[in-house]
Parts: sequence; structure tokens; C-alpha cells
Amino acid sequence: MNILKKVENNTRKCKECEIRFFGIPIAQYGRVEVDGITEKYFKIFPKPFEHAFLDKVIQKIARKHDFVLLLRANGNGDTYLACLLWKELVRKNKAKSPCIVFHRRIFEDVIRVFDEKTPLYFTECLTYHDYNRAFIHDHITYRGIKFVVWPQTLHDSQKMSELYSRGGGTPYPEHIKKKHSLKNWGRIFPHFSEKNQAFARLVNDLDLSKFVFIIAEANAVKPLPDEFWMRLHDCLKQKGIDVFVNTKQGMSKYGKCASISIRQAMYLASKSKAIISIRCGLAELISSFPVQKHIIYTSFLWEPISAKRMMNVYSLFSYPMIDPQTLHEYEWQGKIDVLVRQIVNTL
Repeated sequence: MNILKKVENNTRKCKECEIRFFGIPIAQYGRVEVDGITEKYFKIFPKPFEHAFLDKVIQKIARKHDFVLLLRANGNGDTYLACLLWKELVRKNKAKSPCIVFHRRIFEDVIRVFDEKTPLYFTECLTYHDYNRAFIHDHITYRGIKFVVWPQTLHDSQKMSELYSRGGGTPYPEHIKKKHSLKNWGRIFPHFSEKNQAFARLVNDLDLSKFVFIIAEANAVKPLPDEFWMRLHDCLKQKGIDVFVNTKQGMSKYGKCASISIRQAMYLASKSKAIISIRCGLAELISSFPVQKHIIYTSFLWEPISAKRMMNVYSLFSYPMIDPQTLHEYEWQGKIDVLVRQIVNTL
């Protein structure tokens, strides 16, 4: 152990340092953004970043649980990975009363598609930035409770992205499984209610006998041009295929649309002739469906990771429960007509 150690917690909204002497925090200082205002501070003998955060979590769960998975993720794909590995995480940590804690309400919707029993807690007052700045370790035991930061700390995510941008690293699902020393993938299946099924029959006169499900939006990668989606829509319609576009706002100029929940979107996708999607978290949630899937990879939004490299490390072929006969993947190269023809000619 280093006698004197400096620990940095840097995000887009804060820059903080913690000075430790033989592992004990003796000072914290830095700047944080609160309600759009940047404030500087300095503290002597503070509580560690992690422990201050976990005290709030323990208060939230009322000390009812011996194992807590903390979803630091900002996307649905990592939540899907957590569902796939949940039983293995519980087994490895010998948990008798596990739970999952998260900062985005939509994560509850995603988990409940696959898991209707695990206790879930939404932290209204702890944001994504709070999760990012709090954690130095992925595995923490505090006040008799085991905590796992999922999929990993912000610092480790940044290191992984740097490795990917240089052309190194293993496929992402295997990287996360290995990082947490997990062995086996779980087998999970979505649960759809009669209400979800009935809803599909009411979507804007959609032809349920012959339609494609399009996902044109993503949070972490660069968007495809409008011209591509418009050209795709026109070619599908010429072939007599109806088009439904899933969007956050429930509006689209690329096809029929509606304001729907994540579970309703998944059910509708399961009934489609094919799914055509930019690479995103929702693509993972529907990756095991027995319908054609056409996934298009663009460059990463936050780090210099090319479309080709994104396809190598985030390919859906590296996920469990995939039927390779139904999956088609494409590196975006800017050739709109060529890619549209490739996809439409398979339908």
C-alpha cells in the first residue's frame, strides 16, 4: 500500500481529489457543478467518496439486503447484461437477499421484462454523475453489505475505451464477464402481458402481417443520416412492406410511430418481419428474437472508436442466445444506396 495516495474523480461536471494516508482519507478538494453553478471546496478528514454515497443507498434500501448491484450504466444494453448475469452474480456473492439499485427509471422497465421478482430501488436524488464520481472500486463491502458497481467504474470504462480505440481488447460482453470473474451466461426470456399484446393491434393501422421495426436513435454512437432512413423507408414501401419506427418522442418522418413503453416496443419488434437498427442498447434487448436483425455500426460518440472497431468489440454475435442465421451486421461506410439494397434484398 502506498503511504500517501491521491485519488482523482473527474467527470464532465466535477473535478475532485481525495488524499489518503495509509488508505485513510485525510483531505478532499475540488470543484463540483450544482444546479448549473460551479463550486469549489476543501474538507479535512472527510468520509470517503464511496462511503458517503453508499450511506445514501443503505438508507434507501433500509438495510434489507446483503448484496446490492449498483447500475452505474447510462444505457439499456448494460442493464440487459446485468439480467443475463444476475443469477451468476447472486451465486458468486452467496447472496441471500439481493437487490438492484439504479438512477434511471427506464432501467426498472427493462429489468421487469425479464425479471419480475428481484427487489428494485430507484435513487431519485443520486444521478448518473453522482454514480460516476463516487466509485473507485468495482467491488466494495461496507457495513456488512456487498456492493458491485455495474458494469464497472467510470475510470475503468475510460481505460477500456482507450484500449478499444487503439485496436486492443476483447469483445465487450466477455470483458465485463471476466472483469467480475463470472463463468456462465444465464438464459432469460421476455414476459409480455395481454395488455402489451393488445396494444400492438392498435398502432396507427400498422400492417402486422408484413412490417419491419426500425430503431434509428442511439445515445452512444453517431447517428445515421436522415437520407439513409428516408431511402430505406421508400424502398420498403415499394416492396409492399409497412414500417414502424421506434423513437423516444413517439414521432418520426421515416414511418409509422407511437409513444410506447420499452416492453411494448420489444413485443412489437418480436412480431415484425425484420428489425433494422443502428447499434444501440435496445438492439441488445431484442437480439435473441427469432426474426431477421440488421444492425448498422457507426463510430462511437465520445471516444475515437471507428465503426469497424465498434463492430468488432460490440458485435451482437458475441452475446449469448443469438441465432447467427438471423443476424446481419454492417459497418457504416457512407454508401446509402448500397446498404439499403443489401438490407432490402434480404426481405
